[in-house]
Order: sequence, then structure tokens, then C-alpha cells
Amino acid sequence: CEEYCWDYGDCGGGSYSDCVVSPQQGNCENGYILDCNGECFNDWYMQFPGVGNGFCNDPWLDYAEEDIVLGPYNMVDESNPSLGNIYTINSYGGFYTDLSYVNSETPEFTESSTSLSHKSGVSAHDYQRKTLDYFWNHHGYSGIDGNGKRTISVVNYTNVAGGLDQRNAFYNAALDVLTYGLGGNGYRPFCAAQDIVTHEFTHGYTAHTSGLIYRNQAGAMNESMSDVFGYLVEAEYQNGGDWTQGEDVHYTGASRSFINPPDYNQPDHVDHPYFVAYNPNPQWSNDFGGVHYNSGITNKIMYLVIAGDTHYGIEVPPLEENLNASRQAAANIWFAWSSFYLDPEDDFEIGRVKMLQACNDLYPDNFNYYQTIASGWASTGIGSEIVFTPGDLNQDQSINILDIVELVNIILNGSPDETQLYLGDLNSDGSINILDIIELVNLILG
Repeated sequence: CEEYCWDYGDCGGGSYSDCVVSPQQGNCENGYILDCNGECFNDWYMQFPGVGNGFCNDPWLDYAEEDIVLGPYNMVDESNPSLGNIYTINSYGGFYTDLSYVNSETPEFTESSTSLSHKSGVSAHDYQRKTLDYFWNHHGYSGIDGNGKRTISVVNYTNVAGGLDQRNAFYNAALDVLTYGLGGNGYRPFCAAQDIVTHEFTHGYTAHTSGLIYRNQAGAMNESMSDVFGYLVEAEYQNGGDWTQGEDVHYTGASRSFINPPDYNQPDHVDHPYFVAYNPNPQWSNDFGGVHYNSGITNKIMYLVIAGDTHYGIEVPPLEENLNASRQAAANIWFAWSSFYLDPEDDFEIGRVKMLQACNDLYPDNFNYYQTIASGWASTGIGSEIVFTPGDLNQDQSINILDIVELVNIILNGSPDETQLYLGDLNSDGSINILDIIELVNLILG
């Protein structure tokens, strides 16, 4: 076959195992590679563990379909291709070896033999279905790439030379595949938790949207994004969920806590001893610059803006008093933040600014949301609170003659929005009129 560039593109079902990968830098800056659509992406994505050619949109990895079909019933869901087909594949006994569909002689998938992976397959398949449904129903996002691309789950991989620890799960960026270890030694199979399955899928979503690079603070936001949507999907289908991550896989404990990240050696503030400083040489041995540690920062922010609390002396009111409404508003902000605002190498400071922008664009008439987001970040040591003071109509943190001009314009234009009413109704009569101008003049004169 012909040489081709690096991409997540559809190979049309052909066999490309003999292809030569030919990445080109093109006009991209150093460290970035041109994809087949003429866009630049960070070359980090070429370093992730991968097997096979890594580019095709078929579910068979390097295997022909007839080679992995064993029983009359295979764990394949092609009922809604517009949202992405789901293929669940068994890797028991190796690491991406001896692959087959999770399959059964009956449509029940109730065999207890671990080697058949029925229990793991059912968990992964069901939790993946719920994840796809959530992303579509709440955010209009289809498949792992937003365009209905298939989702592959490889379950029950086991330790072999060159493989990863089976007490783990990971998103294989080279293949666009979700991979779950068998567990053991205090762990259930890693597909046995809704929040973990959604966590891994969200790494794929992030790769196809913001492209946050898996290192330092960008990587921490990437990790946190997966935790956040793991929580959101679990909350959707499990009676509001809980504020821990991965607890269903651990026989005791959990992987992380949103409420108190230090419980699991994560910082909840940039001055916390667990906070990991920037590492110029991020790699496996240093957790790529602390991505699994510093993710506690934005996890804590998510908890605060949904539930509300006082953190390091800063009061963070919830987005809404109703928990479900607060959760949905936060979900909308986080989804927009990753999909349309963040860039691959953003850090926390830039991330804060972009989340505030996303919040303002989504909810321009709700200044309370804006304040809550700002306070959440400030409580972890990033940025400052934003306090709207009645009379400060132009929101420049001072009250002067410019605010009188702004107030006059609001009166002349009529129909003030919620923020303008809060800032301009100085005599608290429920409207903005000339009496408020008098009050504002008195404020300025002292």
C-alpha cells in the first residue's frame, strides 16, 4: 500500500499492516506533526504504547474478523452506528495477544470461567454503552471522536514481558482503543467500574478535542477531565454517584477523592506538599510530570463548584442550590472547555482563564456562575476571586464617573440583564432608573 501520514482516519477496511508510517512536520512548529487533514498535532501521541498499524477505523487491530470470531454470539453492538459501534474483545492470557471477541454459545454471557471474560465483557460493554449515551444525550458528542467512530474495549489483559501491569487500565492513543487489565492482588478487573470505563473513554474524547498533552499541568488537566466525566456518567446512572474514583475496582478504598484529594496523595492547592512542580523531562518514571498527582487540583475545583464549600478560607458557592442542576451546569462548562477552548500545552493559569471564558460564553447572563468558577480556582491557589460590587457597572474594580455613563446607557437601552440589575439597582427597588443614578453619585462622593 502507499505511504500515508499519521492520522486517526478511516482506512476503509483495508489491510495496512505493510504500510510505512510517514509523518511530516509540514508547516507545524517543532514537536508537532501534520495530520491528513492539514492540522498540527503534538508528536507525543506517537509515543504512546501501540500495537499494529494504529491508524485504521476497523475494530480488528491486526486481526481479520474471521480470526477472532469463536462463538455464535459475539459482544458487538452495531445497533446505533451514528453514535459509534461497540466491539468488546478478550485478551485473557496475554497483552494484545490471542485476541477474540468476548463470545458465547448463548446470548446470556453468563459463563464464570475467567478465560472467557464474560463478566468483564458485560461490564465493559454495558458501561461503554452508558458512556456513549451520556455524551450524546447531554452534549451531542457521538463516538470516541465526535463523529461516530467505533469504540473498542480490550478486556482482561494479563502481565507478559513487555506488557503493562494488569492492575491498571489505559487509553491506547496509537490505536484509539480502551484497554482494561484483569486486576488481582486487591483489585477486581479494571472494567468493573463505570467511572473507570468512562475515564478511559474520556482520554479518547480529550485526544480528539483539546488534545491536552499527557505531561505536566496539561497532562494533569487531561487526567482530571477523565475523572470528571467518570463522575458525571456514574452520577447519571448510579443515583448521583459518589465523590471517589475507582472505588468499585478496589476491594478496599479508591483511587482518588474529589472532596479531599490529599487522602490519596494528591494536592488540593498549588502550595500543598503533594503538588508536583514542572518537570522539563516528563517520562513514565516521574508520572510524566505528576499528571496523576496534580489532577487533584481540578478535581477539587469540580467538586467545589457543584457542591459548594469553603476551601482554604475562600467560600465557593455551588453553581446551583439543586445538586442535579449544579452538576449539569458544571458538565456543560467542562465539556465546552475541553471541546472548544483548551489547547494541547495549556497550564493551570491558562486553563482557568479559558474556563472563565467558556462559562461566560455559555451563561452570559449568570454572573453567579462566573464568580463560582473564579472562586473555585482561587481556592486552589490559581488566580483570584472575582467580586462584583454593586455600582461597579463596568466591572473594573472601582466606582467612578465611567460607571455613571454605563448606568445611563443601561437605562436608555432598557431590559437590563441579571448582572446589570445586580450591579445597578442600588436602591433595591427591583428596577434601574434615575433614582439609582442618584445613589451612584452619592457612592462616588462618599
